[in-house]
Amino acid sequence: MTPDTALQLLIDERDIHNLVSAYSQAVSRLDPVAAAALFVTDGTLDVVGNKLCTRAIIEDGMRQTFAQFDMLQMLFHAPCFVVQVDTAQASWSTAEFAIRKDGEALNAIFGRYEDDLVRAPDG
Repeated sequence: MTPDTALQLLIDERDIHNLVSAYSQAVSRLDPVAAAALFVTDGTLDVVGNKLCTRAIIEDGMRQTFAQFDMLQMLFHAPCFVVQVDTAQASWSTAEFAIRKDGEALNAIFGRYEDDLVRAPDG
């Protein structure tokens, strides 16, 4: 691996980490617009077999989901990335702490993301 290739790999991994961080922050702010904007326009979100296809449908699904919560704090950990030239695979685990609308109980939600990423003109 050349120094230039190694540097590009580090930049790509940092950019993916920042993408995951931005997603976690958007979810924690209950911001469906910001969260969905991180998907390519023809992207897919598969939640336990329920597939949402296209950014607009993902945003609408997130809006409906986020409307159920007064508070949702997403924490991500253990990210792993495999970067190719213009694609990557990322996996990471989450712990989410939530309070539902009209509720008082603090709920814990644990999950795992398996993402296929593509390099777009804007990142």
